[in-house]
Amino acid sequence: MREFNKDLFYEIDLDEDFDVQNIFRADACSRSTCEYFGDVVAFDTTYLTNKYDMPFALFFGVNHHLQSIILGCGLLSAEDTRSFTWLFETWLRCMSLRAPMEIVIDQCKAMQNAIEVVFLNIRHMWCL
Repeated sequence: MREFNKDLFYEIDLDEDFDVQNIFRADACSRSTCEYFGDVVAFDTTYLTNKYDMPFALFFGVNHHLQSIILGCGLLSAEDTRSFTWLFETWLRCMSLRAPMEIVIDQCKAMQNAIEVVFLNIRHMWCL
């Protein structure tokens, strides 16, 4: 797909045996949209898992038409601090190190720990 779209960003996290641990992907539209609407980002992993039992993680926001917009997505091998840290760092690199001002998450301790490591100067809020 990179041959057709040079702005497609993806990264795959492999373990020492070269097995896939985590995957991240954001297309050109998601990357450019984040420049305009990435000040407040919601992050959610409550979607159903796939046949590989990897939780689907979604970064999303809201545009000026109050429409939900996707800012990147990933598949995680586990919902632990290491996986979330890898995903947040990868998303940040994808977005040219432009961190949001606020992030909305559920009350997951592993997510909170990863945010404190990766996003040093942002506010994070709980989703009710």
